[in-house]
Amino acid sequence: MTYCVGWVLGDAVYLVADSAATSSTIPVVTQSSFGQSHRVVRGEYVDEGLLKLAPVGRDAAIAYAGDVEAASKVLEFLIDHWLMFNGDLVRLQKALRNAFSPSFDRWKVSLLLALCTEVGPQLVRWGPVLGFEVQREDQCSIGSLSAPHRALVESVLKELRRINPPKEDVLPVVSAFIQSLGVHDDLIEHNVGGAVVGLQLDSDGIAWQPDTAYFLLGRCPEEVPDFIRVGVRDDALVVQSSITEAPMVLMNSAVPSWQKWHEKWNQIVASEYLQDHYPFVVFIRKDVRSITVIRRTPGREGRYMRFRPSNDVLHLECTLELSEILSRQCAQPPLGPPFDLVCLQQP
Repeated sequence: MTYCVGWVLGDAVYLVADSAATSSTIPVVTQSSFGQSHRVVRGEYVDEGLLKLAPVGRDAAIAYAGDVEAASKVLEFLIDHWLMFNGDLVRLQKALRNAFSPSFDRWKVSLLLALCTEVGPQLVRWGPVLGFEVQREDQCSIGSLSAPHRALVESVLKELRRINPPKEDVLPVVSAFIQSLGVHDDLIEHNVGGAVVGLQLDSDGIAWQPDTAYFLLGRCPEEVPDFIRVGVRDDALVVQSSITEAPMVLMNSAVPSWQKWHEKWNQIVASEYLQDHYPFVVFIRKDVRSITVIRRTPGREGRYMRFRPSNDVLHLECTLELSEILSRQCAQPPLGPPFDLVCLQQP
């Protein structure tokens, strides 16, 4: 299973998903890029292994949960036939049923479809039996995340609607919050985990979440934080973590050729790890539920921080002001809501 959430805000529709996958194969690494333990859950191995978001056209993208083989068949069909059916969801459902019967109705798979139409952004839920259902509510989720965790995500989305932040802030904030749930709680038990990433769709097309640098902070200031870099290159998710060390590239069948992607991006991705190109930096405390998201200009020393490469390592240098903000979060856990989400902009 997995966790995918979609919502409409302003003139855009957004999708966010985790990257955990279940299989009968023993995971190559014992931990995810964010330190979650890969293990057997209800008879199957759960590990970080799959990007569950994909464009299917300039005006459409999907997130999927459930059986990976069935989801891949649907994804490939949508990519190949989207233009042919010109967004006609009724005809598209009939074509899917004709293509994959008689087993089609038994498939255990769900999709969220983000659309940009003449009437504005739309969020659609799909299943083999019920087909495509345009959502009347402005948000929807699929997958196996627990109800209490879903409620927390919904509370963040509700707050975003209230404050209506700049469009570029939306995905990093929501992804950071969902990511923090996996740092603080055992989401692998719910078949949810790994790196979290999102995309947005509006009249300008599809835009993936900007590159984001995560720092997982321990209780002691002297403890070296875990560093994880998350970014998307040509519809493939690149995750580089100090926890797992080796870079990880997660794809799905929307990427036509692993070899061509590797030839184009392998050396570039390796060099980017030591470059400051992060428009968003996220601090997640491991001892209390505190998340700090900072929007910044890459390569510029500012009010809160700067990056400095040294000895094949990208060092982060925080200003006294940011250190005090992070220390206050540690010393004074939030009252009321079970989390503290702070968003800052570095001039």
